[in-house]
Amino acid sequence: MKNFLNLYKKRSSKFRVSPNENKIIIVVDNDSGGKDTICAINSLYKKNIQISDPTIIHKITEKLTLVKTPHVGIKKETTIEDLLPDDVKSVTINGKTFSAEKILDETKNFGKIKLASYVHDNASVIDFTAFNDFLSELDSGFTT
Repeated sequence: MKNFLNLYKKRSSKFRVSPNENKIIIVVDNDSGGKDTICAINSLYKKNIQISDPTIIHKITEKLTLVKTPHVGIKKETTIEDLLPDDVKSVTINGKTFSAEKILDETKNFGKIKLASYVHDNASVIDFTAFNDFLSELDSGFTT
């Protein structure tokens, strides 16, 4: 992501007018996983975005926006999986349970990609209520 941000800054600064109308939205977990991206943006664009800041939408340039996962309750360091119901995060697939760790014991656990597949396959029966405020804030942040 850091390489993309460097290249984007160099290339986009050469244009007086944006070559297209599409915005680039970068969504990151608001934890150590998103830290490198947040630090790169802070450095390249002279921003001061913090994990502890509850603001989720950060306009970086006219066309570039960073979106962090929201705080959940008192938890400030969050991932998108924190918005899923506990029964989804505790599901057992082929005798394995979900782990959000980067390095996991594949004999006991599955990771985010397998969980995403499970969510996709079972979307019609999953309660996504916890996403409502997040999605409403995104909607208002991009339409105002």
